[in-house]
Amino acid sequence: MAACGVIGHRRPLSVLRRSVFSRRVPQAYLFVGPESVGKTLVAHEFAKLVNCAQSAAWQGPDDVVSCGECSACSRIEQDRHPDIHLIRPLAKVQTESEDGAAEDTTFEGSLITTEQIGQLIGEANLKATEARRKVFIISSAEKMNVTSANRLLKTLEEPPADTTLVLTTQNLSGLLPTIISRCQVLTFHPSPLAEAEEALAQRFPEADRGALRSVVALSGGRVGAAIRLLQHGGVLQIRSRLLDLAASLPGREWFEGMMIGERLVDMAEEWWLATEETEFAEKALKASPDRVKRTRMNDILDVLLTWFRDLALLSAGGNSALIVNADRASELQEAAGKVDAAKARTVCEDIEVTRKHLRGNANLRLASELLAFRLIRATR
Repeated sequence: MAACGVIGHRRPLSVLRRSVFSRRVPQAYLFVGPESVGKTLVAHEFAKLVNCAQSAAWQGPDDVVSCGECSACSRIEQDRHPDIHLIRPLAKVQTESEDGAAEDTTFEGSLITTEQIGQLIGEANLKATEARRKVFIISSAEKMNVTSANRLLKTLEEPPADTTLVLTTQNLSGLLPTIISRCQVLTFHPSPLAEAEEALAQRFPEADRGALRSVVALSGGRVGAAIRLLQHGGVLQIRSRLLDLAASLPGREWFEGMMIGERLVDMAEEWWLATEETEFAEKALKASPDRVKRTRMNDILDVLLTWFRDLALLSAGGNSALIVNADRASELQEAAGKVDAAKARTVCEDIEVTRKHLRGNANLRLASELLAFRLIRATR
């Protein structure tokens, strides 16, 4: 399965191989792990495995590898298989077409809507067009609202035959306990840095090896995040300035909280512009600035979370080799001497609460300013 582009994740892959070979595939999986660690990629590989035309040649679990060449594998790879569906959080804005007419534009956003889950349920209850097993992948399942989650729960309680739902999440606390209990949970961890670096060197042979090593360290072994950093250089600059801001917090005064909150929102806008096609990014930003910034605030919160998780680890006397922001090790060591581990962990919780409030449509600027005051409080 590693030949199909998956890097690391040996334990969850082993579990999937055994279930496919024994033909005891559960009705629902829950893949848990950091953002961009490879959960959705593995879910697609699982969809190939359960539908690969070459499965008759497998002699044991270790042989369970998708061929990548049959019709099922090829169409899944190209996102064109009628029985394999990916559901992502979406946002919709109304933009202006070239002829001046209004049109709806959708892009990856901050919420999985009730409409999306309703469509999934309808598709799940239909007979498969050609697959042996239909697979529905719900990426970032914690971004379902309560209504969507409850609708999905009914399908998990009475799942259609020959159908598997694969939910991915960064945070189990964002899901209903009843949903978790009906899934087989597989945990995903970042890849070893040396392994991730070697894999990226093969994928990006033109990249400077030193730059690759730095990017892998910045991503903490999350290969998807590393690839995104390599493809969007502007994001690296934003991350650097954001960590500069985090490092400066111990010297900040209370009255600076509003300014810092505004800077976080501004960085979310910059992140959007750095990762989307220019014309579309500017049109969407003009049409719906709040919604657009809200979608990228998750990335800003992710970066802040890595900083304070690193601080919590170092403040508690943990292994410095485990920090995510390895390029900032000296700054983190200095900051760790000034910030109590318990306070750093509290900030991590505050960041997740902010994320939850933003999913609930809290005011973006006020939520960011409130978080900024909490960051200052924790580092004083």
